[in-house]
Amino acid sequence: MDIVNIALIGATGKFSLDILNEIEHNNGFLLSNAVTRAGNQHVGRSVSLISEYKKTDVVISDNFNNVSEADVIIDVTMRDAFMNNNYSHYKNLKKPLVIATTAFTDEDLNDIQELSHSFPILMAANFSVDIYIFIGEVREIVKRGGIVKAGIVEKHHKYKLDAPSGTALKIYEEIREADERIDVEISSIREGDIIGEHYVTLYNALGETIQLSHQLESRRDLTNGILMAATFIATRHNGLYTVEDLMTNVLSNGK
Repeated sequence: MDIVNIALIGATGKFSLDILNEIEHNNGFLLSNAVTRAGNQHVGRSVSLISEYKKTDVVISDNFNNVSEADVIIDVTMRDAFMNNNYSHYKNLKKPLVIATTAFTDEDLNDIQELSHSFPILMAANFSVDIYIFIGEVREIVKRGGIVKAGIVEKHHKYKLDAPSGTALKIYEEIREADERIDVEISSIREGDIIGEHYVTLYNALGETIQLSHQLESRRDLTNGILMAATFIATRHNGLYTVEDLMTNVLSNGK
């Protein structure tokens, strides 16, 4: 697939505007649809009026009409919008889907797993490829044993609504899976324009600590990752995929 046509759902949010700008400057992608919630002030306006995107004249819509024209759907909405509205559309459309939404319940995740039996889905809390290398380092240290307590601090911009972040919860899950006896605490900070910072402190029984950190310096780390995910999922078989699957694919054959 030379060019991937993207339908962007939740098209007027902060992260969405970054994605639109990235699509404009990447020759491998075009925007086919931009959808936002009913009543949004930008409904009926051209995407070019709120972003750098100028390749095609796409008008922001509040419905899923013509989304079937897209090769891949990227959803960057909130959990309630996804499950209460978007989910039923995806069930009917059966299009490859990238989910950048967090705060799903266990029941939600079961429903998404069921969806993936009909079409390929890639879901992640964070689309920075390096964050998964960081999480892997944390996991390997914990698996070696001796850690009795862990602290996670996550910092994001003041507009981020969910706390703790999906990435912090992922780190929590990885630590607990490596050793369920470890007591893990999460702290969330919302201030300024912080793109994303995660700090992990591991405490051993001898009173020593190990500290690891990951900081995003540019939002392009995230937008590049989500477009890589769109290219990857466009040609996958039905199933539920992760960024780890994307990384494995890139490292093994560069596709």
